Amino acid sequence: MNGLDADSLSADDGSATVEFVIAVPALMLMLLIVVQAGIWGIATYTAHAAAGEAVTELRASDGTAATAAEAAAEAVADLGGGLDNLGVTAERDGQNATVTLTGTAPALIPGLGLPVEVTQDAPVEERLEDEAP
Repeated sequence: MNGLDADSLSADDGSATVEFVIAVPALMLMLLIVVQAGIWGIATYTAHAAAGEAVTELRASDGTAATAAEAAAEAVADLGGGLDNLGVTAERDGQNATVTLTGTAPALIPGLGLPVEVTQDAPVEERLEDEAP
């Protein structure tokens, strides 16, 4: 005999290794997905805050699209980034100021660029002329 008997060989030998090889990558993938979702949430929060700053700048009586875009970029930088490919569209008419901010969340998983788009609007401030009594 070769030193192995029938009792030492069972159908379960090596099954723990196979289970480990399958389970660990699956758990790591789930962990990456949870962390990626958190990063996307932070990017969405950043976009909301930056769009709020931009619409506040745009709705002022002397606000322009350029100052709104500048305010949005500054707000994203102040919040630590967290938003790639920043795009700002600012429109203002006689009644409303609207800012749309677009970008992507930083990707942990290569090729997975989750989009972020936020639109905020507010009424335009009106400058009242001083009236003599």
